[in-house]
Amino acid sequence: MLVHNTPGKLNKCNLSVVEFEELLMDHAWSGADGPQFHNISFFGLYAVLCGLLSIIFSAQASRTIQRQLPVLERALSRWKLLWDRSVSQAHSQELERAGIMMSASEVWLLGRAFLHMESKDFLDGLDSDSMINMESLASHVKKALPKFG
Repeated sequence: MLVHNTPGKLNKCNLSVVEFEELLMDHAWSGADGPQFHNISFFGLYAVLCGLLSIIFSAQASRTIQRQLPVLERALSRWKLLWDRSVSQAHSQELERAGIMMSASEVWLLGRAFLHMESKDFLDGLDSDSMINMESLASHVKKALPKFG
């Protein structure tokens, strides 16, 4: 369950990370204001984003990214709407407690870049522990980022 803590009470969202991701990827969309998206914590949204990145990495590694591209773009766009809404409605105390999760917008941007990289470029940067390969991967990500900034 994804949980949102508010001072004095605990609200639960009865969605698992997988169910949440399925809603984001689904063709049908009732909007970010749907009741299933209320009371989601920063941690819950961050966990969903990490799950989406895992799906993107798997699609790149299996070279199925082109077939999954529309669904993953849709999921990332919807996730960003939910994230922006949550951040805009949060109290300063919540934002302070979120810590590294406040970098989620940058992680989302990397996800968008990974989504649009050529599989060959993506895989060339991940096939070993060599820093040269990681620098190559970083170079490809840097080229992709201006498209989404």
